[in-house]
Amino acid sequence: MKGKHGSEKFKCLQCSFVARAKHYLMRHMKVKHSSEEFKCFQCSFVTRARHYLLRHMKVKHGSEEFKCLQCSFVTKAKRTLLLHMKVKHSSEEFKCHQCSFVTKAKYLLLRHMKRKHG
Repeated sequence: MKGKHGSEKFKCLQCSFVARAKHYLMRHMKVKHSSEEFKCFQCSFVTRARHYLLRHMKVKHGSEEFKCLQCSFVTKAKRTLLLHMKVKHSSEEFKCHQCSFVTKAKYLLLRHMKRKHG
């Protein structure tokens, strides 16, 4: 299957999901269509993807913390700190071309466009 720009797309045979890479399709299949479950031994968290369990263990039960160098924000997830830095301390802005909405995170602009301008 070919995408908009000629790149290969990978379609799930069990639903309408389409991935841009084979490993994304494989992860989707495991998470959405597999009956295998991974359970946290420290709480009631359950998932169908091993990498989600590993991330859960690190964030919820790990001791490592990531601290913002510009303010008092602290998190257990490096990814969350990077997003915090971009949204709170970056001067980059993403503007909606259809209304006055402005944000510092591209994903928030994309979500806004989908929700407000369909």
